[in-house]
Amino acid sequence: MEEESPLPVQANVPLHMDQALAREHQRFTQFATEQMHKMNANIIGGKHNMQVHKHGTQYRASYKAIDVEGIVCQVRRSENNPNYYVGSVLYKEHILESVGHTPEASRKGEFVRVSEKPNRIIYSSKHGGGWE
Repeated sequence: MEEESPLPVQANVPLHMDQALAREHQRFTQFATEQMHKMNANIIGGKHNMQVHKHGTQYRASYKAIDVEGIVCQVRRSENNPNYYVGSVLYKEHILESVGHTPEASRKGEFVRVSEKPNRIIYSSKHGGGWE
């Protein structure tokens, strides 16, 4: 009995992507994930710069955070030059809030998402080069 040969690598690639584009998509996804983690660590109004405001007898602590797990990465060839790629990362910036009877209790309470804002960042890359 003849043993089946494994499928060629391109069989795993979506039909609308060639191998080079698929490779750039993989590189871009890794790059974008790293960028989102860096942005999350340094975001103005982030967890390390939490805001606390008094509302009546309660205190509300809030901060911004990027939903890194929910990012969507898209890559395409540049329309003007096929040696260049354009990548966009779609992500959501959440505002999380906790309520407590004291400022410290609100900082240590359970945070829930109270709003989200969709964002997009566009990057470019020359074939085989890095993303910027």
